[in-house]
Amino acid sequence: MANSLAQTERLAWLGWHSLPVLHIESPAFSGTLGVLILAVRENKVELKGVPLVALSRAYMDYLMAIGDTDVESAALALSALAYLVERKAAHILPRVEDEEEEDDEVISSFVLPTVEKFQPALAALIERREERGRWFFRHGDPGGYENVVAATGVGPDALARAFAALMAKAEPDPPPILGRPRRSMAEQIQIVWKALPLVPQTLVDIVPPPFTRSEAVWWFLALLELIRLGQASVVMDGEDVRFGQAGSMPEGVPHLG
Repeated sequence: MANSLAQTERLAWLGWHSLPVLHIESPAFSGTLGVLILAVRENKVELKGVPLVALSRAYMDYLMAIGDTDVESAALALSALAYLVERKAAHILPRVEDEEEEDDEVISSFVLPTVEKFQPALAALIERREERGRWFFRHGDPGGYENVVAATGVGPDALARAFAALMAKAEPDPPPILGRPRRSMAEQIQIVWKALPLVPQTLVDIVPPPFTRSEAVWWFLALLELIRLGQASVVMDGEDVRFGQAGSMPEGVPHLG
């Protein structure tokens, strides 16, 4: 009697003050739910050998018997059962220390590749970066647009007038079409070079009408690139700026579209 009272007091201190009497019989343990909890907490029972399925069935039978007359006791029994399931799962799952030891073994067996293996790829990336910089980025050195145009004897103001005359002939752009493929500057350069005459003409005479304002911009940008590459000539004829072919057809122009 005194032992039963002591068990009740310890369960009450743990929060399970009114556990129902659920019996479990197994080779590792025989007794009630309350006694099993105390034995587990005091490390007197190894949960690996205790089948909690039988205890769960006993709990379900208990619920069927009481109906909804004692909700508090049913809830306490469920929390106690959940505690036992959690403790048993903690014993079954592998220890974190074991996993860390396995990870250390895998890491120690992994050999990092030497830097020399990546040297060809790095050299190719650096070369492409420098090539891209030469094609698409303007600099203040003698290879820039400003100095190339100045070497032709045609100043920026004259080029601006030629562009303004072209824009004056352009039509407004229609509403943009969703999903339309992006335009390629490389292809535009090819188109402009083929349209340039051997005998220089004004830009308005070179661009075939009709054309929109955005098309005029594309033509002018491609023409500037051809001038920079030395594949288009530009001369002054009085107040007019005239453009023509120079050199061979551009090849290998990177795709900017």
